[in-house]
Amino acid sequence: MRKKEENRYDYVVLSLVILLLCFGLVMVYSASHHVALKRFGDESLFFRRHFFRVAIGLAVLIIAAVVPYKFWLKGAKFWLLGGLGLLIWVLADGVEKGNAQRWIQIYSLRFQPVDFVRLAVILYLSDAMIRKREVLGKWNLSLAPQLLVLGVIALLLTKQPDMGSVIILFLISAVIFITAGVNPLQLGLVALAGLPI
Repeated sequence: MRKKEENRYDYVVLSLVILLLCFGLVMVYSASHHVALKRFGDESLFFRRHFFRVAIGLAVLIIAAVVPYKFWLKGAKFWLLGGLGLLIWVLADGVEKGNAQRWIQIYSLRFQPVDFVRLAVILYLSDAMIRKREVLGKWNLSLAPQLLVLGVIALLLTKQPDMGSVIILFLISAVIFITAGVNPLQLGLVALAGLPI
């Protein structure tokens, strides 16, 4: 039991992730080398781009695994504020593509703020549910403040517009609420109230 507590990492899952990443690299090269050679004269162009992204992802994974989760939860409100700031930025000065303004471009780097917002929401809601575990049965103290925050984020996302991300965000939030022990009846009523919107 003590050994299990000391070993915080699930090496089976980690091995599967690495295997999938390797498989993905092989598939990217296999599917793109002909097109890359024909269009750009470099058969490994797409492979290198994908490998670079995988390397960044692995670096982030290592940092997230080494740093205790309590550190991330302590800054949950700041992560959320940062995410809200990015959503406002993308509406004010984002890159428009295909009738949607969802990207921020800094020099050659282009990214969608919603990817950061998803993580920020997970951290924020997890922290909120831990802090409010004693009052989870009280609608006005546990669920209402979090729904207000989610409503603001949803409003900013619909302005882009990005309804797919809104749905994903609410599904993630619902899983966190249910896992935390929020009354399913309350969540059901919220879902019914949200359907017309």
